[in-house]
Amino acid sequence: MSKRIKILHLEDNKIDVELVKEILTIEKINFTSTSVDNQEDFIKELKKEPIDIILADYSLPSFDGLSALKLAREMGINTPFILVSAVLGEELAIEALQSGATDYVLKSRMERLVPAIQRALREIEDRDHRIKLEKNITELEDVYEKIAERVRGFLKMDLPTGKFSLVDKFLEELSGYQKKDWYENPNFIQQIIHPDFKEYYNENFKKMQNGFVPKMMEYKIKRKDGDERWWLQFNIGAYDINQNLVSVSIVVIDNTETKESLIKYQNLFENALVGMYRTNIQSGAIFEANETMAKLFGCSTIEEFKQFSAGEFYPDEKSRNELLRILRSDGFVKGYQMRLISKNGNPIWVSLSAKIFLKEGYIEGVIIDISEQKKAQEDLFKSERELEKVFEHKATATIIIDGDMTVLKCNEQLEIMSGYTKAELEGKKKWPEFVHPDDLPRLIKYHKVRRDKTGKAPEVYEARLIDKYGNIRESIISVGIIPGTTKGVVSMLDISERTKAVNALKRDRKVYQIIAEAAIQSIDIRDLCQKALIGLVETLGYDSGSIRIYYENEKVLLPMADYGLKDEAKFLLGNVSINNTDLPLTQFLGKAIFAPDTLDHEFLKTTDIYKKYKYRSFVSWPIYTANKKFLGSIQLGSYEKMNIHEDDRIFFENISEIFSTAIERKLAEEALRESESQYRKLVESLPQNLGVILLQKNEIKYASPTIFNMFLVNSIKDIIGADPMQFFSQKTQEQVDNYISSIYETETKIPILYETILRRTTGEEFSAEIFATLTSFRGESAVQILIWEITDRKKAEITIRESEEKYRRLVETSPSAIVLFDLKGELLFVNKQAVLLYGAEDETDLIGKAIYDVIAPKDRPKVEKIMGTVMEGGLIRNFEFTFIKRDGTPFQGEVSASVIKGKMNEPNAIIAVMTDLSRRKDIER
Repeated sequence: MSKRIKILHLEDNKIDVELVKEILTIEKINFTSTSVDNQEDFIKELKKEPIDIILADYSLPSFDGLSALKLAREMGINTPFILVSAVLGEELAIEALQSGATDYVLKSRMERLVPAIQRALREIEDRDHRIKLEKNITELEDVYEKIAERVRGFLKMDLPTGKFSLVDKFLEELSGYQKKDWYENPNFIQQIIHPDFKEYYNENFKKMQNGFVPKMMEYKIKRKDGDERWWLQFNIGAYDINQNLVSVSIVVIDNTETKESLIKYQNLFENALVGMYRTNIQSGAIFEANETMAKLFGCSTIEEFKQFSAGEFYPDEKSRNELLRILRSDGFVKGYQMRLISKNGNPIWVSLSAKIFLKEGYIEGVIIDISEQKKAQEDLFKSERELEKVFEHKATATIIIDGDMTVLKCNEQLEIMSGYTKAELEGKKKWPEFVHPDDLPRLIKYHKVRRDKTGKAPEVYEARLIDKYGNIRESIISVGIIPGTTKGVVSMLDISERTKAVNALKRDRKVYQIIAEAAIQSIDIRDLCQKALIGLVETLGYDSGSIRIYYENEKVLLPMADYGLKDEAKFLLGNVSINNTDLPLTQFLGKAIFAPDTLDHEFLKTTDIYKKYKYRSFVSWPIYTANKKFLGSIQLGSYEKMNIHEDDRIFFENISEIFSTAIERKLAEEALRESESQYRKLVESLPQNLGVILLQKNEIKYASPTIFNMFLVNSIKDIIGADPMQFFSQKTQEQVDNYISSIYETETKIPILYETILRRTTGEEFSAEIFATLTSFRGESAVQILIWEITDRKKAEITIRESEEKYRRLVETSPSAIVLFDLKGELLFVNKQAVLLYGAEDETDLIGKAIYDVIAPKDRPKVEKIMGTVMEGGLIRNFEFTFIKRDGTPFQGEVSASVIKGKMNEPNAIIAVMTDLSRRKDIER
């Protein structure tokens, strides 16, 4: 650590204080330390100046570590806090970590103190960097949300519930489940994730609930059809003004093919014939190792091997310190031979090649077990005859050379590796003839130093060899001198495939990173293509290239980017119509072209690719969407012949998939901008009685032009930023405020129309209906309100009510009985005169009765017939019937009736006017 860290140590045991200082000094930690043993001094030191690390004993006479932790957090101090205690049970340790402690170290295991401090400082640095980065991207949250409406694999998850408020339609294709499954089931990924990854996903989800957003997650899911797929999940957090995480925007990519490819490379790492590792410089903690490495040191599994530190496999501390000294001095070692010990204490001779990464704090390298070689060399020193036996059956290619480097003897493995026979080699070839010219001076120097003993030459190192057919092989070479002679024994292990795999993996990672960074940093599709193309050309070693994007509506390929092209070639790079089938490019549209030599390519040798572009090697790779829709193509060319392998087809296919996602995203952004423009035009063309406002945090952020006329606002500054309540009547402000607040709290409910009273700037009040929905503005929740002015409708309703009142008064004061019954004959309404005529106490004696109950039995068939006439003609006049009063008294009556129809002109009911004819009938008699 180059920066001096400030440590505050809460400890009442002075011996323990000095012990901590001694450990930090031995581990070369650059620090200053202040110790305190009570609460008052602890608070005083916290207030003095910023502290980098707080160490605290769990139990003190008057003050304990957990209380100190709580106190520091209440003071707003988020400094890493590490408990250092003699005894700390599992429950107390969990309580401490849940309360915000960074780590804990038992005094019986003080070797963990330095790694704990280093890890804590890295975590706080990573957190500060994350907060800064996430603040910068929060403003893009609304853009990502709208992109998710068009681009496959987008989600928005609200926290802490885990409920999805936005689900891209392509998630149906990726998962096999419908969008409603995602909306109805909070954190639906938990239900479809592969069992092996449930714990991993739940841990990351808890981190999100606690405010930390993992940038990327990788896991396996089960589609609805049972198919297992690898998903990459990229996360972007959205924070409120208090920096509380409120939602996470998620991009999901089906990474199955790429993951399987990486697994293949990982298998190559794990199954390599040599041990591979990565360890911490200071502590020796083992970060990574393959199975060969674990078995080399007597461990049955990699997990068991990682329980040890690297230092435990050295015979003494001096041996490891010497290796670290060389690494810090030179930065690397190659073929460094040394004796180590296995888990069981058995000695192992190894050849070690390693590189130190001081800034990152780790060492990575390769170890080859040369115990067998050492033994073989010892046997060779004892007996020439024994040498012959070991030599012939050695698993690695081995030769014996004379002082002038002539091959005296070789084994069968060398024949296989070099392509020569023993007869062609022994006594006829010299070893330098197999060595690559660039490595030859170094090997000759080693050869000379070993024999004249003017210095120390490495016994194991890496070099490139050339076989009979000109193929270059990466090799690890082990060299020893036969005692008492100038002869040497050389063993060669072919590591070409391992080196090729490692280089391919590094290349792939770099290219994927270039495309990912271009996708994030580019401002439009041209910028995206240009950034990606430059990275591809320079990383893959081509001279120049171009990218064309296909626009389906115009049926044309447009050049989006070019890099390194000569002037003549740039002139040729124009728009290409796919309808022009005479052009070479359109004949190969959608097809991959791999041409290591364009002069040998049956088609390309006669085209502009060689004649005008001057490409000797050429690659053209199509870009498709996940739905196999053609998007464009990438062309890369070299003026010299390149070794383009067919194996690279998988590499270019992976590039195409990643690049297509980035292109689709940019195309979606362009479409989104156009959509936003159309939306603005729509809003600005609303009728005068309809307006739109956007509210956020009790302020108006946007208002349509019709709103200005509706509220009689003179200037935009009078409404934008204003409190919306000033435009509502004082008697409705509280209800409206509650209504708007409910939109934030119940976003899943269907919004309803809400009638209220608004107020113009002149003080005039008017009736309106409002319709509020939840949306977002600049990455935060907002409410959009549609406002309909209903002043004219209210006037019409008043007129209708007045008309209805007049009609009711007319019916109630009519001297005739008036009744209303449905098509089945059930009475629905009667006026006062009908109640008197029937002899009832009130209308409840009649409502619900059948009209036939008040008709004499002999006239009921006539009533049914007349009702049929009413239904057909709509009206009858002056029909006489015999009615029966409540007490059973009959009387003669006259009826006129008409049908009442509905909106669709269908009969709904019948209204009848009845007159008592009893007095008239008496006079006539």
